[in-house]
Amino acid sequence: MKTLIGGAIAVLFGIYGLAVFFPPFLTLLAGIIPLMLIIGGGLTIYLNYESDKPDMGDTCCTNAPSPEKLQEPESAYTAPEKNIIDKTKDADGKLLGNTETHVFHKSDCNFAESKNCTAVFNARDDAIKEGYNPCGICNP
Repeated sequence: MKTLIGGAIAVLFGIYGLAVFFPPFLTLLAGIIPLMLIIGGGLTIYLNYESDKPDMGDTCCTNAPSPEKLQEPESAYTAPEKNIIDKTKDADGKLLGNTETHVFHKSDCNFAESKNCTAVFNARDDAIKEGYNPCGICNP
């Protein structure tokens, strides 16, 4: 009951204050409306900008892609590369290819130490046949 009475008194004071201070209220409202439009427009632009970004793997379970979407289509399958040998074998004098950038290096090149340099080629022609490009630094 006390809450109801307090709410009724607040409404009466609000109506009285609005009636007495109506011109300053309109001035305040005239200043707030453009400010709210600027803030609302900026927020809309920001939210649309964020929604245009590609999804980088949401960690929330509700937005997780279905298993069907995770599977690659059969047409995306490519045959294993023929001229690549296992890197665990002796790679001295051989060419190392980066499987992400498709650039191959001499085994003593600084860039050949990358974790992605797992393709090993016996000859320059073998690497080029597999679609790799020569390194611009070591010129294999």
